[in-house]
Amino acid sequence: MKHAYFVLAFGLISLFSYGQESFFHISTKKIDSSKTHYYGETLSASAKDAFSNSDNLINYNPTIPFDGKSDYLEVDESISILSQMTIFTVFKTENDSITEAGVWALQGEESTLGLTTKRGYSSSEQSFYSGVEKDKVVLHTFLQLYRNNQAYPNKKTFIGLGATRKNSPNTHFKGNIAEVIGYKRRLRGSKRQQIETALAIKYGITLSNGENYISSNKKVIWNAEEDTIYTNNVAGIGRDDELGLYQKQSSSSNEAEFLVISATEKALSNEENTAELQNRNFLVWGDNNLDIQLEEPSEEGKPTLLKRQWLVKATGSKAKEISTQLQIDANKLFDGLKAKNDYLLVVDKSGEGSFLTENIEYITADDLTEDGILIFNNIFWDTDKTGKDIFTFTVKEELAPSLTSENNLVCPHGTTVVNYDVTGGIPPYSYSLENTTGFSSQWNSLEDEALQNQQEGISIGNYTLTVTDRLGTSATSELVIEEYLPLTVDLGADKQLKFEEELVLEAQISDEEKAVSYKWTKTDSDFEDSSSTITITEAGNYTLTVTTDLGCTYSDTIHIEESFIKEFILYPNPSTDGRYSVDVELAGRADIEVRVFNEVGRQLANFKVKNKHKTTIKGKILKTTGLYKVVLYTPFETVTKKLIVE
Repeated sequence: MKHAYFVLAFGLISLFSYGQESFFHISTKKIDSSKTHYYGETLSASAKDAFSNSDNLINYNPTIPFDGKSDYLEVDESISILSQMTIFTVFKTENDSITEAGVWALQGEESTLGLTTKRGYSSSEQSFYSGVEKDKVVLHTFLQLYRNNQAYPNKKTFIGLGATRKNSPNTHFKGNIAEVIGYKRRLRGSKRQQIETALAIKYGITLSNGENYISSNKKVIWNAEEDTIYTNNVAGIGRDDELGLYQKQSSSSNEAEFLVISATEKALSNEENTAELQNRNFLVWGDNNLDIQLEEPSEEGKPTLLKRQWLVKATGSKAKEISTQLQIDANKLFDGLKAKNDYLLVVDKSGEGSFLTENIEYITADDLTEDGILIFNNIFWDTDKTGKDIFTFTVKEELAPSLTSENNLVCPHGTTVVNYDVTGGIPPYSYSLENTTGFSSQWNSLEDEALQNQQEGISIGNYTLTVTDRLGTSATSELVIEEYLPLTVDLGADKQLKFEEELVLEAQISDEEKAVSYKWTKTDSDFEDSSSTITITEAGNYTLTVTTDLGCTYSDTIHIEESFIKEFILYPNPSTDGRYSVDVELAGRADIEVRVFNEVGRQLANFKVKNKHKTTIKGKILKTTGLYKVVLYTPFETVTKKLIVE
């Protein structure tokens, strides 16, 4: 042997041939009993039942079981020393990872070729490979190319399965061998891809060689580069007569029975499934290998979905017409079993995985078995003919709308803003807001961005918000908007300023605790003050506006008249000779009287003027130094000033 190639992929093998017939083929359906010898108690017993025991199925296809002790199958074949050879093997071992067990051997007088769970070998060379694990299904492709100068048939040759040799100690294989198929040439390129594709689909393979899955007419049905994110746990159903493929139900051998897609309804085995598929029509799926847990959406308005998502590729003119049943083990989803109606299958028909509202189809479950298997019936894929769909699952939360307002009270004859929101259910939502007095407003969640989840202009009344989700489920929320009990602001009766005195303005407020701000203003003036009381010296109209914690405003205005005495001037003061003058000016005509008193209260002078609004009075105090009091009397006001005589 000049070169030996060993290519490892994961999955199982199926019966077919491409370009030329295989020169040997061993499977439960391809055993020539006239030249087959069974050894071992378990294998002999299984052979009588044609290896159809359901315990020995791989992806619903029968396999040959080996007990790892004495089971061994031997087929007499005329095997020539070949310069080229390709052998496909599908098996699942129960041996531990340390033990090397023989899978098959092609043995003759001149040469020996074989495959174990660790290496491929000839009589002169061997090559080790990795990737075989306990209970993991393996698709192994054995390639041989070497020069041979004396090619002639061996006199006695045979093919053995289950050990390197019948009586070899500690090499017996424990597990299941699905198929072993040999070709008398080195299959390359698309020819090998087609065979590996058919085997992968039949047995739930995920090919790990980075090659595309292709049909017998070389059409790509799974693109390893384009679909790289989802090239995990690949499985499929489909029919390809040229490759002998007719798989009607499937799950990934990596996660057997976790997610199963079947044409029509799942049966005990692929053979018992009575569905009919058209030639060269396929549905192939794989996942992104993320956690089986819900993930909050990265963008507002998107649904909460399972992190694990699956891509389905539909190939063939009739693929979109295949009615399928999807089963998934709900025990492994989310955080424990829910009610059947809580589960939803979510399909992004665009195949982009963006799960935009307009591209999503929600499908309710038809059944949830006692074992926790969730079943969805009559699912059709790629109905929009884009070639692919992406699907996942979610748990439908209870639809819960809310209608709130910062304050459920409004100012008299005023309005407020209410906020609405909804959790659970399935968007988009339609909304209806009504009250008992005839108010009515309807909208849907596609308008949410413009409405910003608010409704303005809401006055007093009893309001009901009804929300209906995409699945037709409705729920309500109620809110009562009441009128705010008004405050009273009272500045009292109009007042008049006193000459050269200040006036304090203060309001009586019915509920001062509700007042959060005060604003004083004066007509025809830029005067403004935010105190609860003010002190003024000017006449005019003063208004106090009180704002409550809700923003309601209440006010009162008071008129302040100017002092009746506009001018009262005493001069000179101090007086050096006892002489003095008094200038008086009033706001209107009135009797004016001025009296002068000494320190002990004795009146020294008295001046009277009748019906005047302005006058000047002159007087003299004998030159006696001291402090004197000058009093101005009017009908409305009396003012006193001091006079000093030096």
